Amino acid sequence: HGSLGQFLQATNRKDAAVQHLLEAARIRPDHPQTYSNLGLIYEGEGKYQEAEAAYRKSRDLAPNHPIPHLNLGSFYLAQHRPREAEAEYRRVLELDPMSADGYYNLGLIYGGDGRGEQAVEFYKRAAEIAPNEPDIRRNLALLFTQLGRHAEAAEQYQQWLRLEPRAAVAHNNLANALVRINRAQDAVEHYQQAIALDPKYVEAMINLGTVQSNLGNRAGAQQAWEAALRAEPGNAAAARQLKDLLGGLP
Repeated sequence: HGSLGQFLQATNRKDAAVQHLLEAARIRPDHPQTYSNLGLIYEGEGKYQEAEAAYRKSRDLAPNHPIPHLNLGSFYLAQHRPREAEAEYRRVLELDPMSADGYYNLGLIYGGDGRGEQAVEFYKRAAEIAPNEPDIRRNLALLFTQLGRHAEAAEQYQQWLRLEPRAAVAHNNLANALVRINRAQDAVEHYQQAIALDPKYVEAMINLGTVQSNLGNRAGAQQAWEAALRAEPGNAAAARQLKDLLGGLP
């Protein structure tokens, strides 16, 4: 019943999956994976009380295994219960000190409640363990940006692009960081790449226009802001900057 329930769950036949998993739990009530699978289904259906009970049952059946703690912690995090989530993630790390997910999720919690410097350390540890995970690089870069540590942010955006070279937002954000560390000319290339990857990326077009203007390239600025207005007619920021530019031209 448990294996069939997992198959039905994977094929999105959730009602049938629940029935088979419940039967599996009746036959073998000491199997934690059954309750984890039930928790996933209940959570996906918005049955949060049932999901929490299933996740807790799985954890209580396997208190020395990190995965049930990780699942329960992620449930708590999704339910905006960070303190309970933190306790589960810390238990994950007690059981598995090499859990990138444990460190990453603690980074999410600490970054979300204003403890940015501590969050950085959690993300950095996660990145050491899982250097090719783009979500870690992205969140670390965003956190460095929030903290005003723009050189470190640029490094992490570059790492993100190493893993996802077609992420237009990563190019835009990298360019923003480069501007902050006085590398505006390098930023131009990344704004252009962001726009090439997403021809409707108005924010990148406006940013490119601003940098081109600051570099003295008025023609480049005009081209970027006009492109922004073609992509989003009536965009107030692009219209205002283009008006100021053209009003100042001889």
